[in-house]
Amino acid sequence: MSGPVKVSFSRMDKFAKCGEQFRRSYVLGDWGQPTLPMIRGKSGHAGTESNFRHKLETGEDLPIDKLLEEVSADFDIRSRQNILLPDDMAGVPASKIISTTKDQLIQATRNFHTHIAPVIVPDFIEEKIVLTFQGIEITMVIDLADKTGSIHDWKFGRLRKLDDANTDQLSMYAYGYHHKTGTMPRDVRLHGVNQDAWNTVVGTRTKADHSVLSRKIKTFVKATAAGIYLPAVQGSWWCSKKWCQYWSDCKYVNPQATEPYEV
Repeated sequence: MSGPVKVSFSRMDKFAKCGEQFRRSYVLGDWGQPTLPMIRGKSGHAGTESNFRHKLETGEDLPIDKLLEEVSADFDIRSRQNILLPDDMAGVPASKIISTTKDQLIQATRNFHTHIAPVIVPDFIEEKIVLTFQGIEITMVIDLADKTGSIHDWKFGRLRKLDDANTDQLSMYAYGYHHKTGTMPRDVRLHGVNQDAWNTVVGTRTKADHSVLSRKIKTFVKATAAGIYLPAVQGSWWCSKKWCQYWSDCKYVNPQATEPYEV
């Protein structure tokens, strides 16, 4: 007898963006080569987690030198993998591309430590929540909830748009927060930070959002059970060599296609 159907935001998001990516990773177990944006994000998150675990214990953020040391070490380990490098930097040594990305991450971490971390007082961090109902197992990891009841997530790279506060990812975190605490979060906050700037967008969630999310989850379960995996819509930004680790051998990509140009 098979177990519950596994659901997470990552699964739902990948299935919606590109069914072929979903099939390759979650069905076949082929995770492909990591990209530099993936590594940057994971190392940045490792730093935020370390900082706030220290703050939860001591009431203070990690000293900046210690935080940068940890982020740097984490990035160095991850960057030793066979990374998929961007094709728009042909001719640039891989070591230079990786070094530049690391420098950008270090400065982004400085911005995080100076402008975002000081105003957050953590309540719980990297909280894994598993909900099971009707043969469905929903798993999420809430990055951080603070003492005021706000949920926080961060993205290392581009700044955030207002619409980013409306994502299903934050809705799922609010769903898990309600399950853990019995109350709705005060709000959900998504922080964008890079080497040059930072910003925060704020949204709210109600029980009506739970109902919408539940319908999306049930539809996702039915769609994956059918075993039909539509590829990404042509022209989608994530359907490119820079962002997709399956680009080089994807059956839906024409490797001989020429780049468009303007006349």
